[in-house]
Amino acid sequence: MAKYTEKIIREHTIKYFTDNNLFTNKQFSFLSGGTTSLQLLSVLGQWTKDLNEGKSVDCIYMDFQKCFDTVPHRRLLHQLQGYGINNQIIQWVTDFLIGRKQRVSVQCTFSKWMLVLSGIPQGSVLGPLLFVIYINELPKIVKSTIYLFADDTKIFRSINNPEDTKYCKKILINYWNGAIHGS
Repeated sequence: MAKYTEKIIREHTIKYFTDNNLFTNKQFSFLSGGTTSLQLLSVLGQWTKDLNEGKSVDCIYMDFQKCFDTVPHRRLLHQLQGYGINNQIIQWVTDFLIGRKQRVSVQCTFSKWMLVLSGIPQGSVLGPLLFVIYINELPKIVKSTIYLFADDTKIFRSINNPEDTKYCKKILINYWNGAIHGS
């Protein structure tokens, strides 16, 4: 029953985002029409154009480590509200995420149950969509060209002057220091 409910919530949310043009066009995963091949063709087309114009391209490849495990529940719920998602759906997602507990088992010895304060259940129907929504604003924050495929991110910039290279280095330093994506 839970998987069926997740599927209904997922379909409703995708329809809402699609009808209201809320998904970034830089995300190529977990949504219909997005593939790694399409992303690669888009990136290569842009790089080829820049290289043919005699420009260089700086590129940063990032992979959000344990991406599903690190999504803060409260921030995600706040984003859903900001997008205007129906309050009943937000309440269902709240109940789906908050109040979960987990424990560790090692050779038949169990830890205490602990509340899970962040993360989206892996293997869930709704999880990939919630992650895509969580990082949906990233292309607006980063001031370079960005392409997303799930948790794999390509950030690049045509290099027209030394300042362009400095900006790419700043992005990388901020990422490592946890300033990007609230890590």
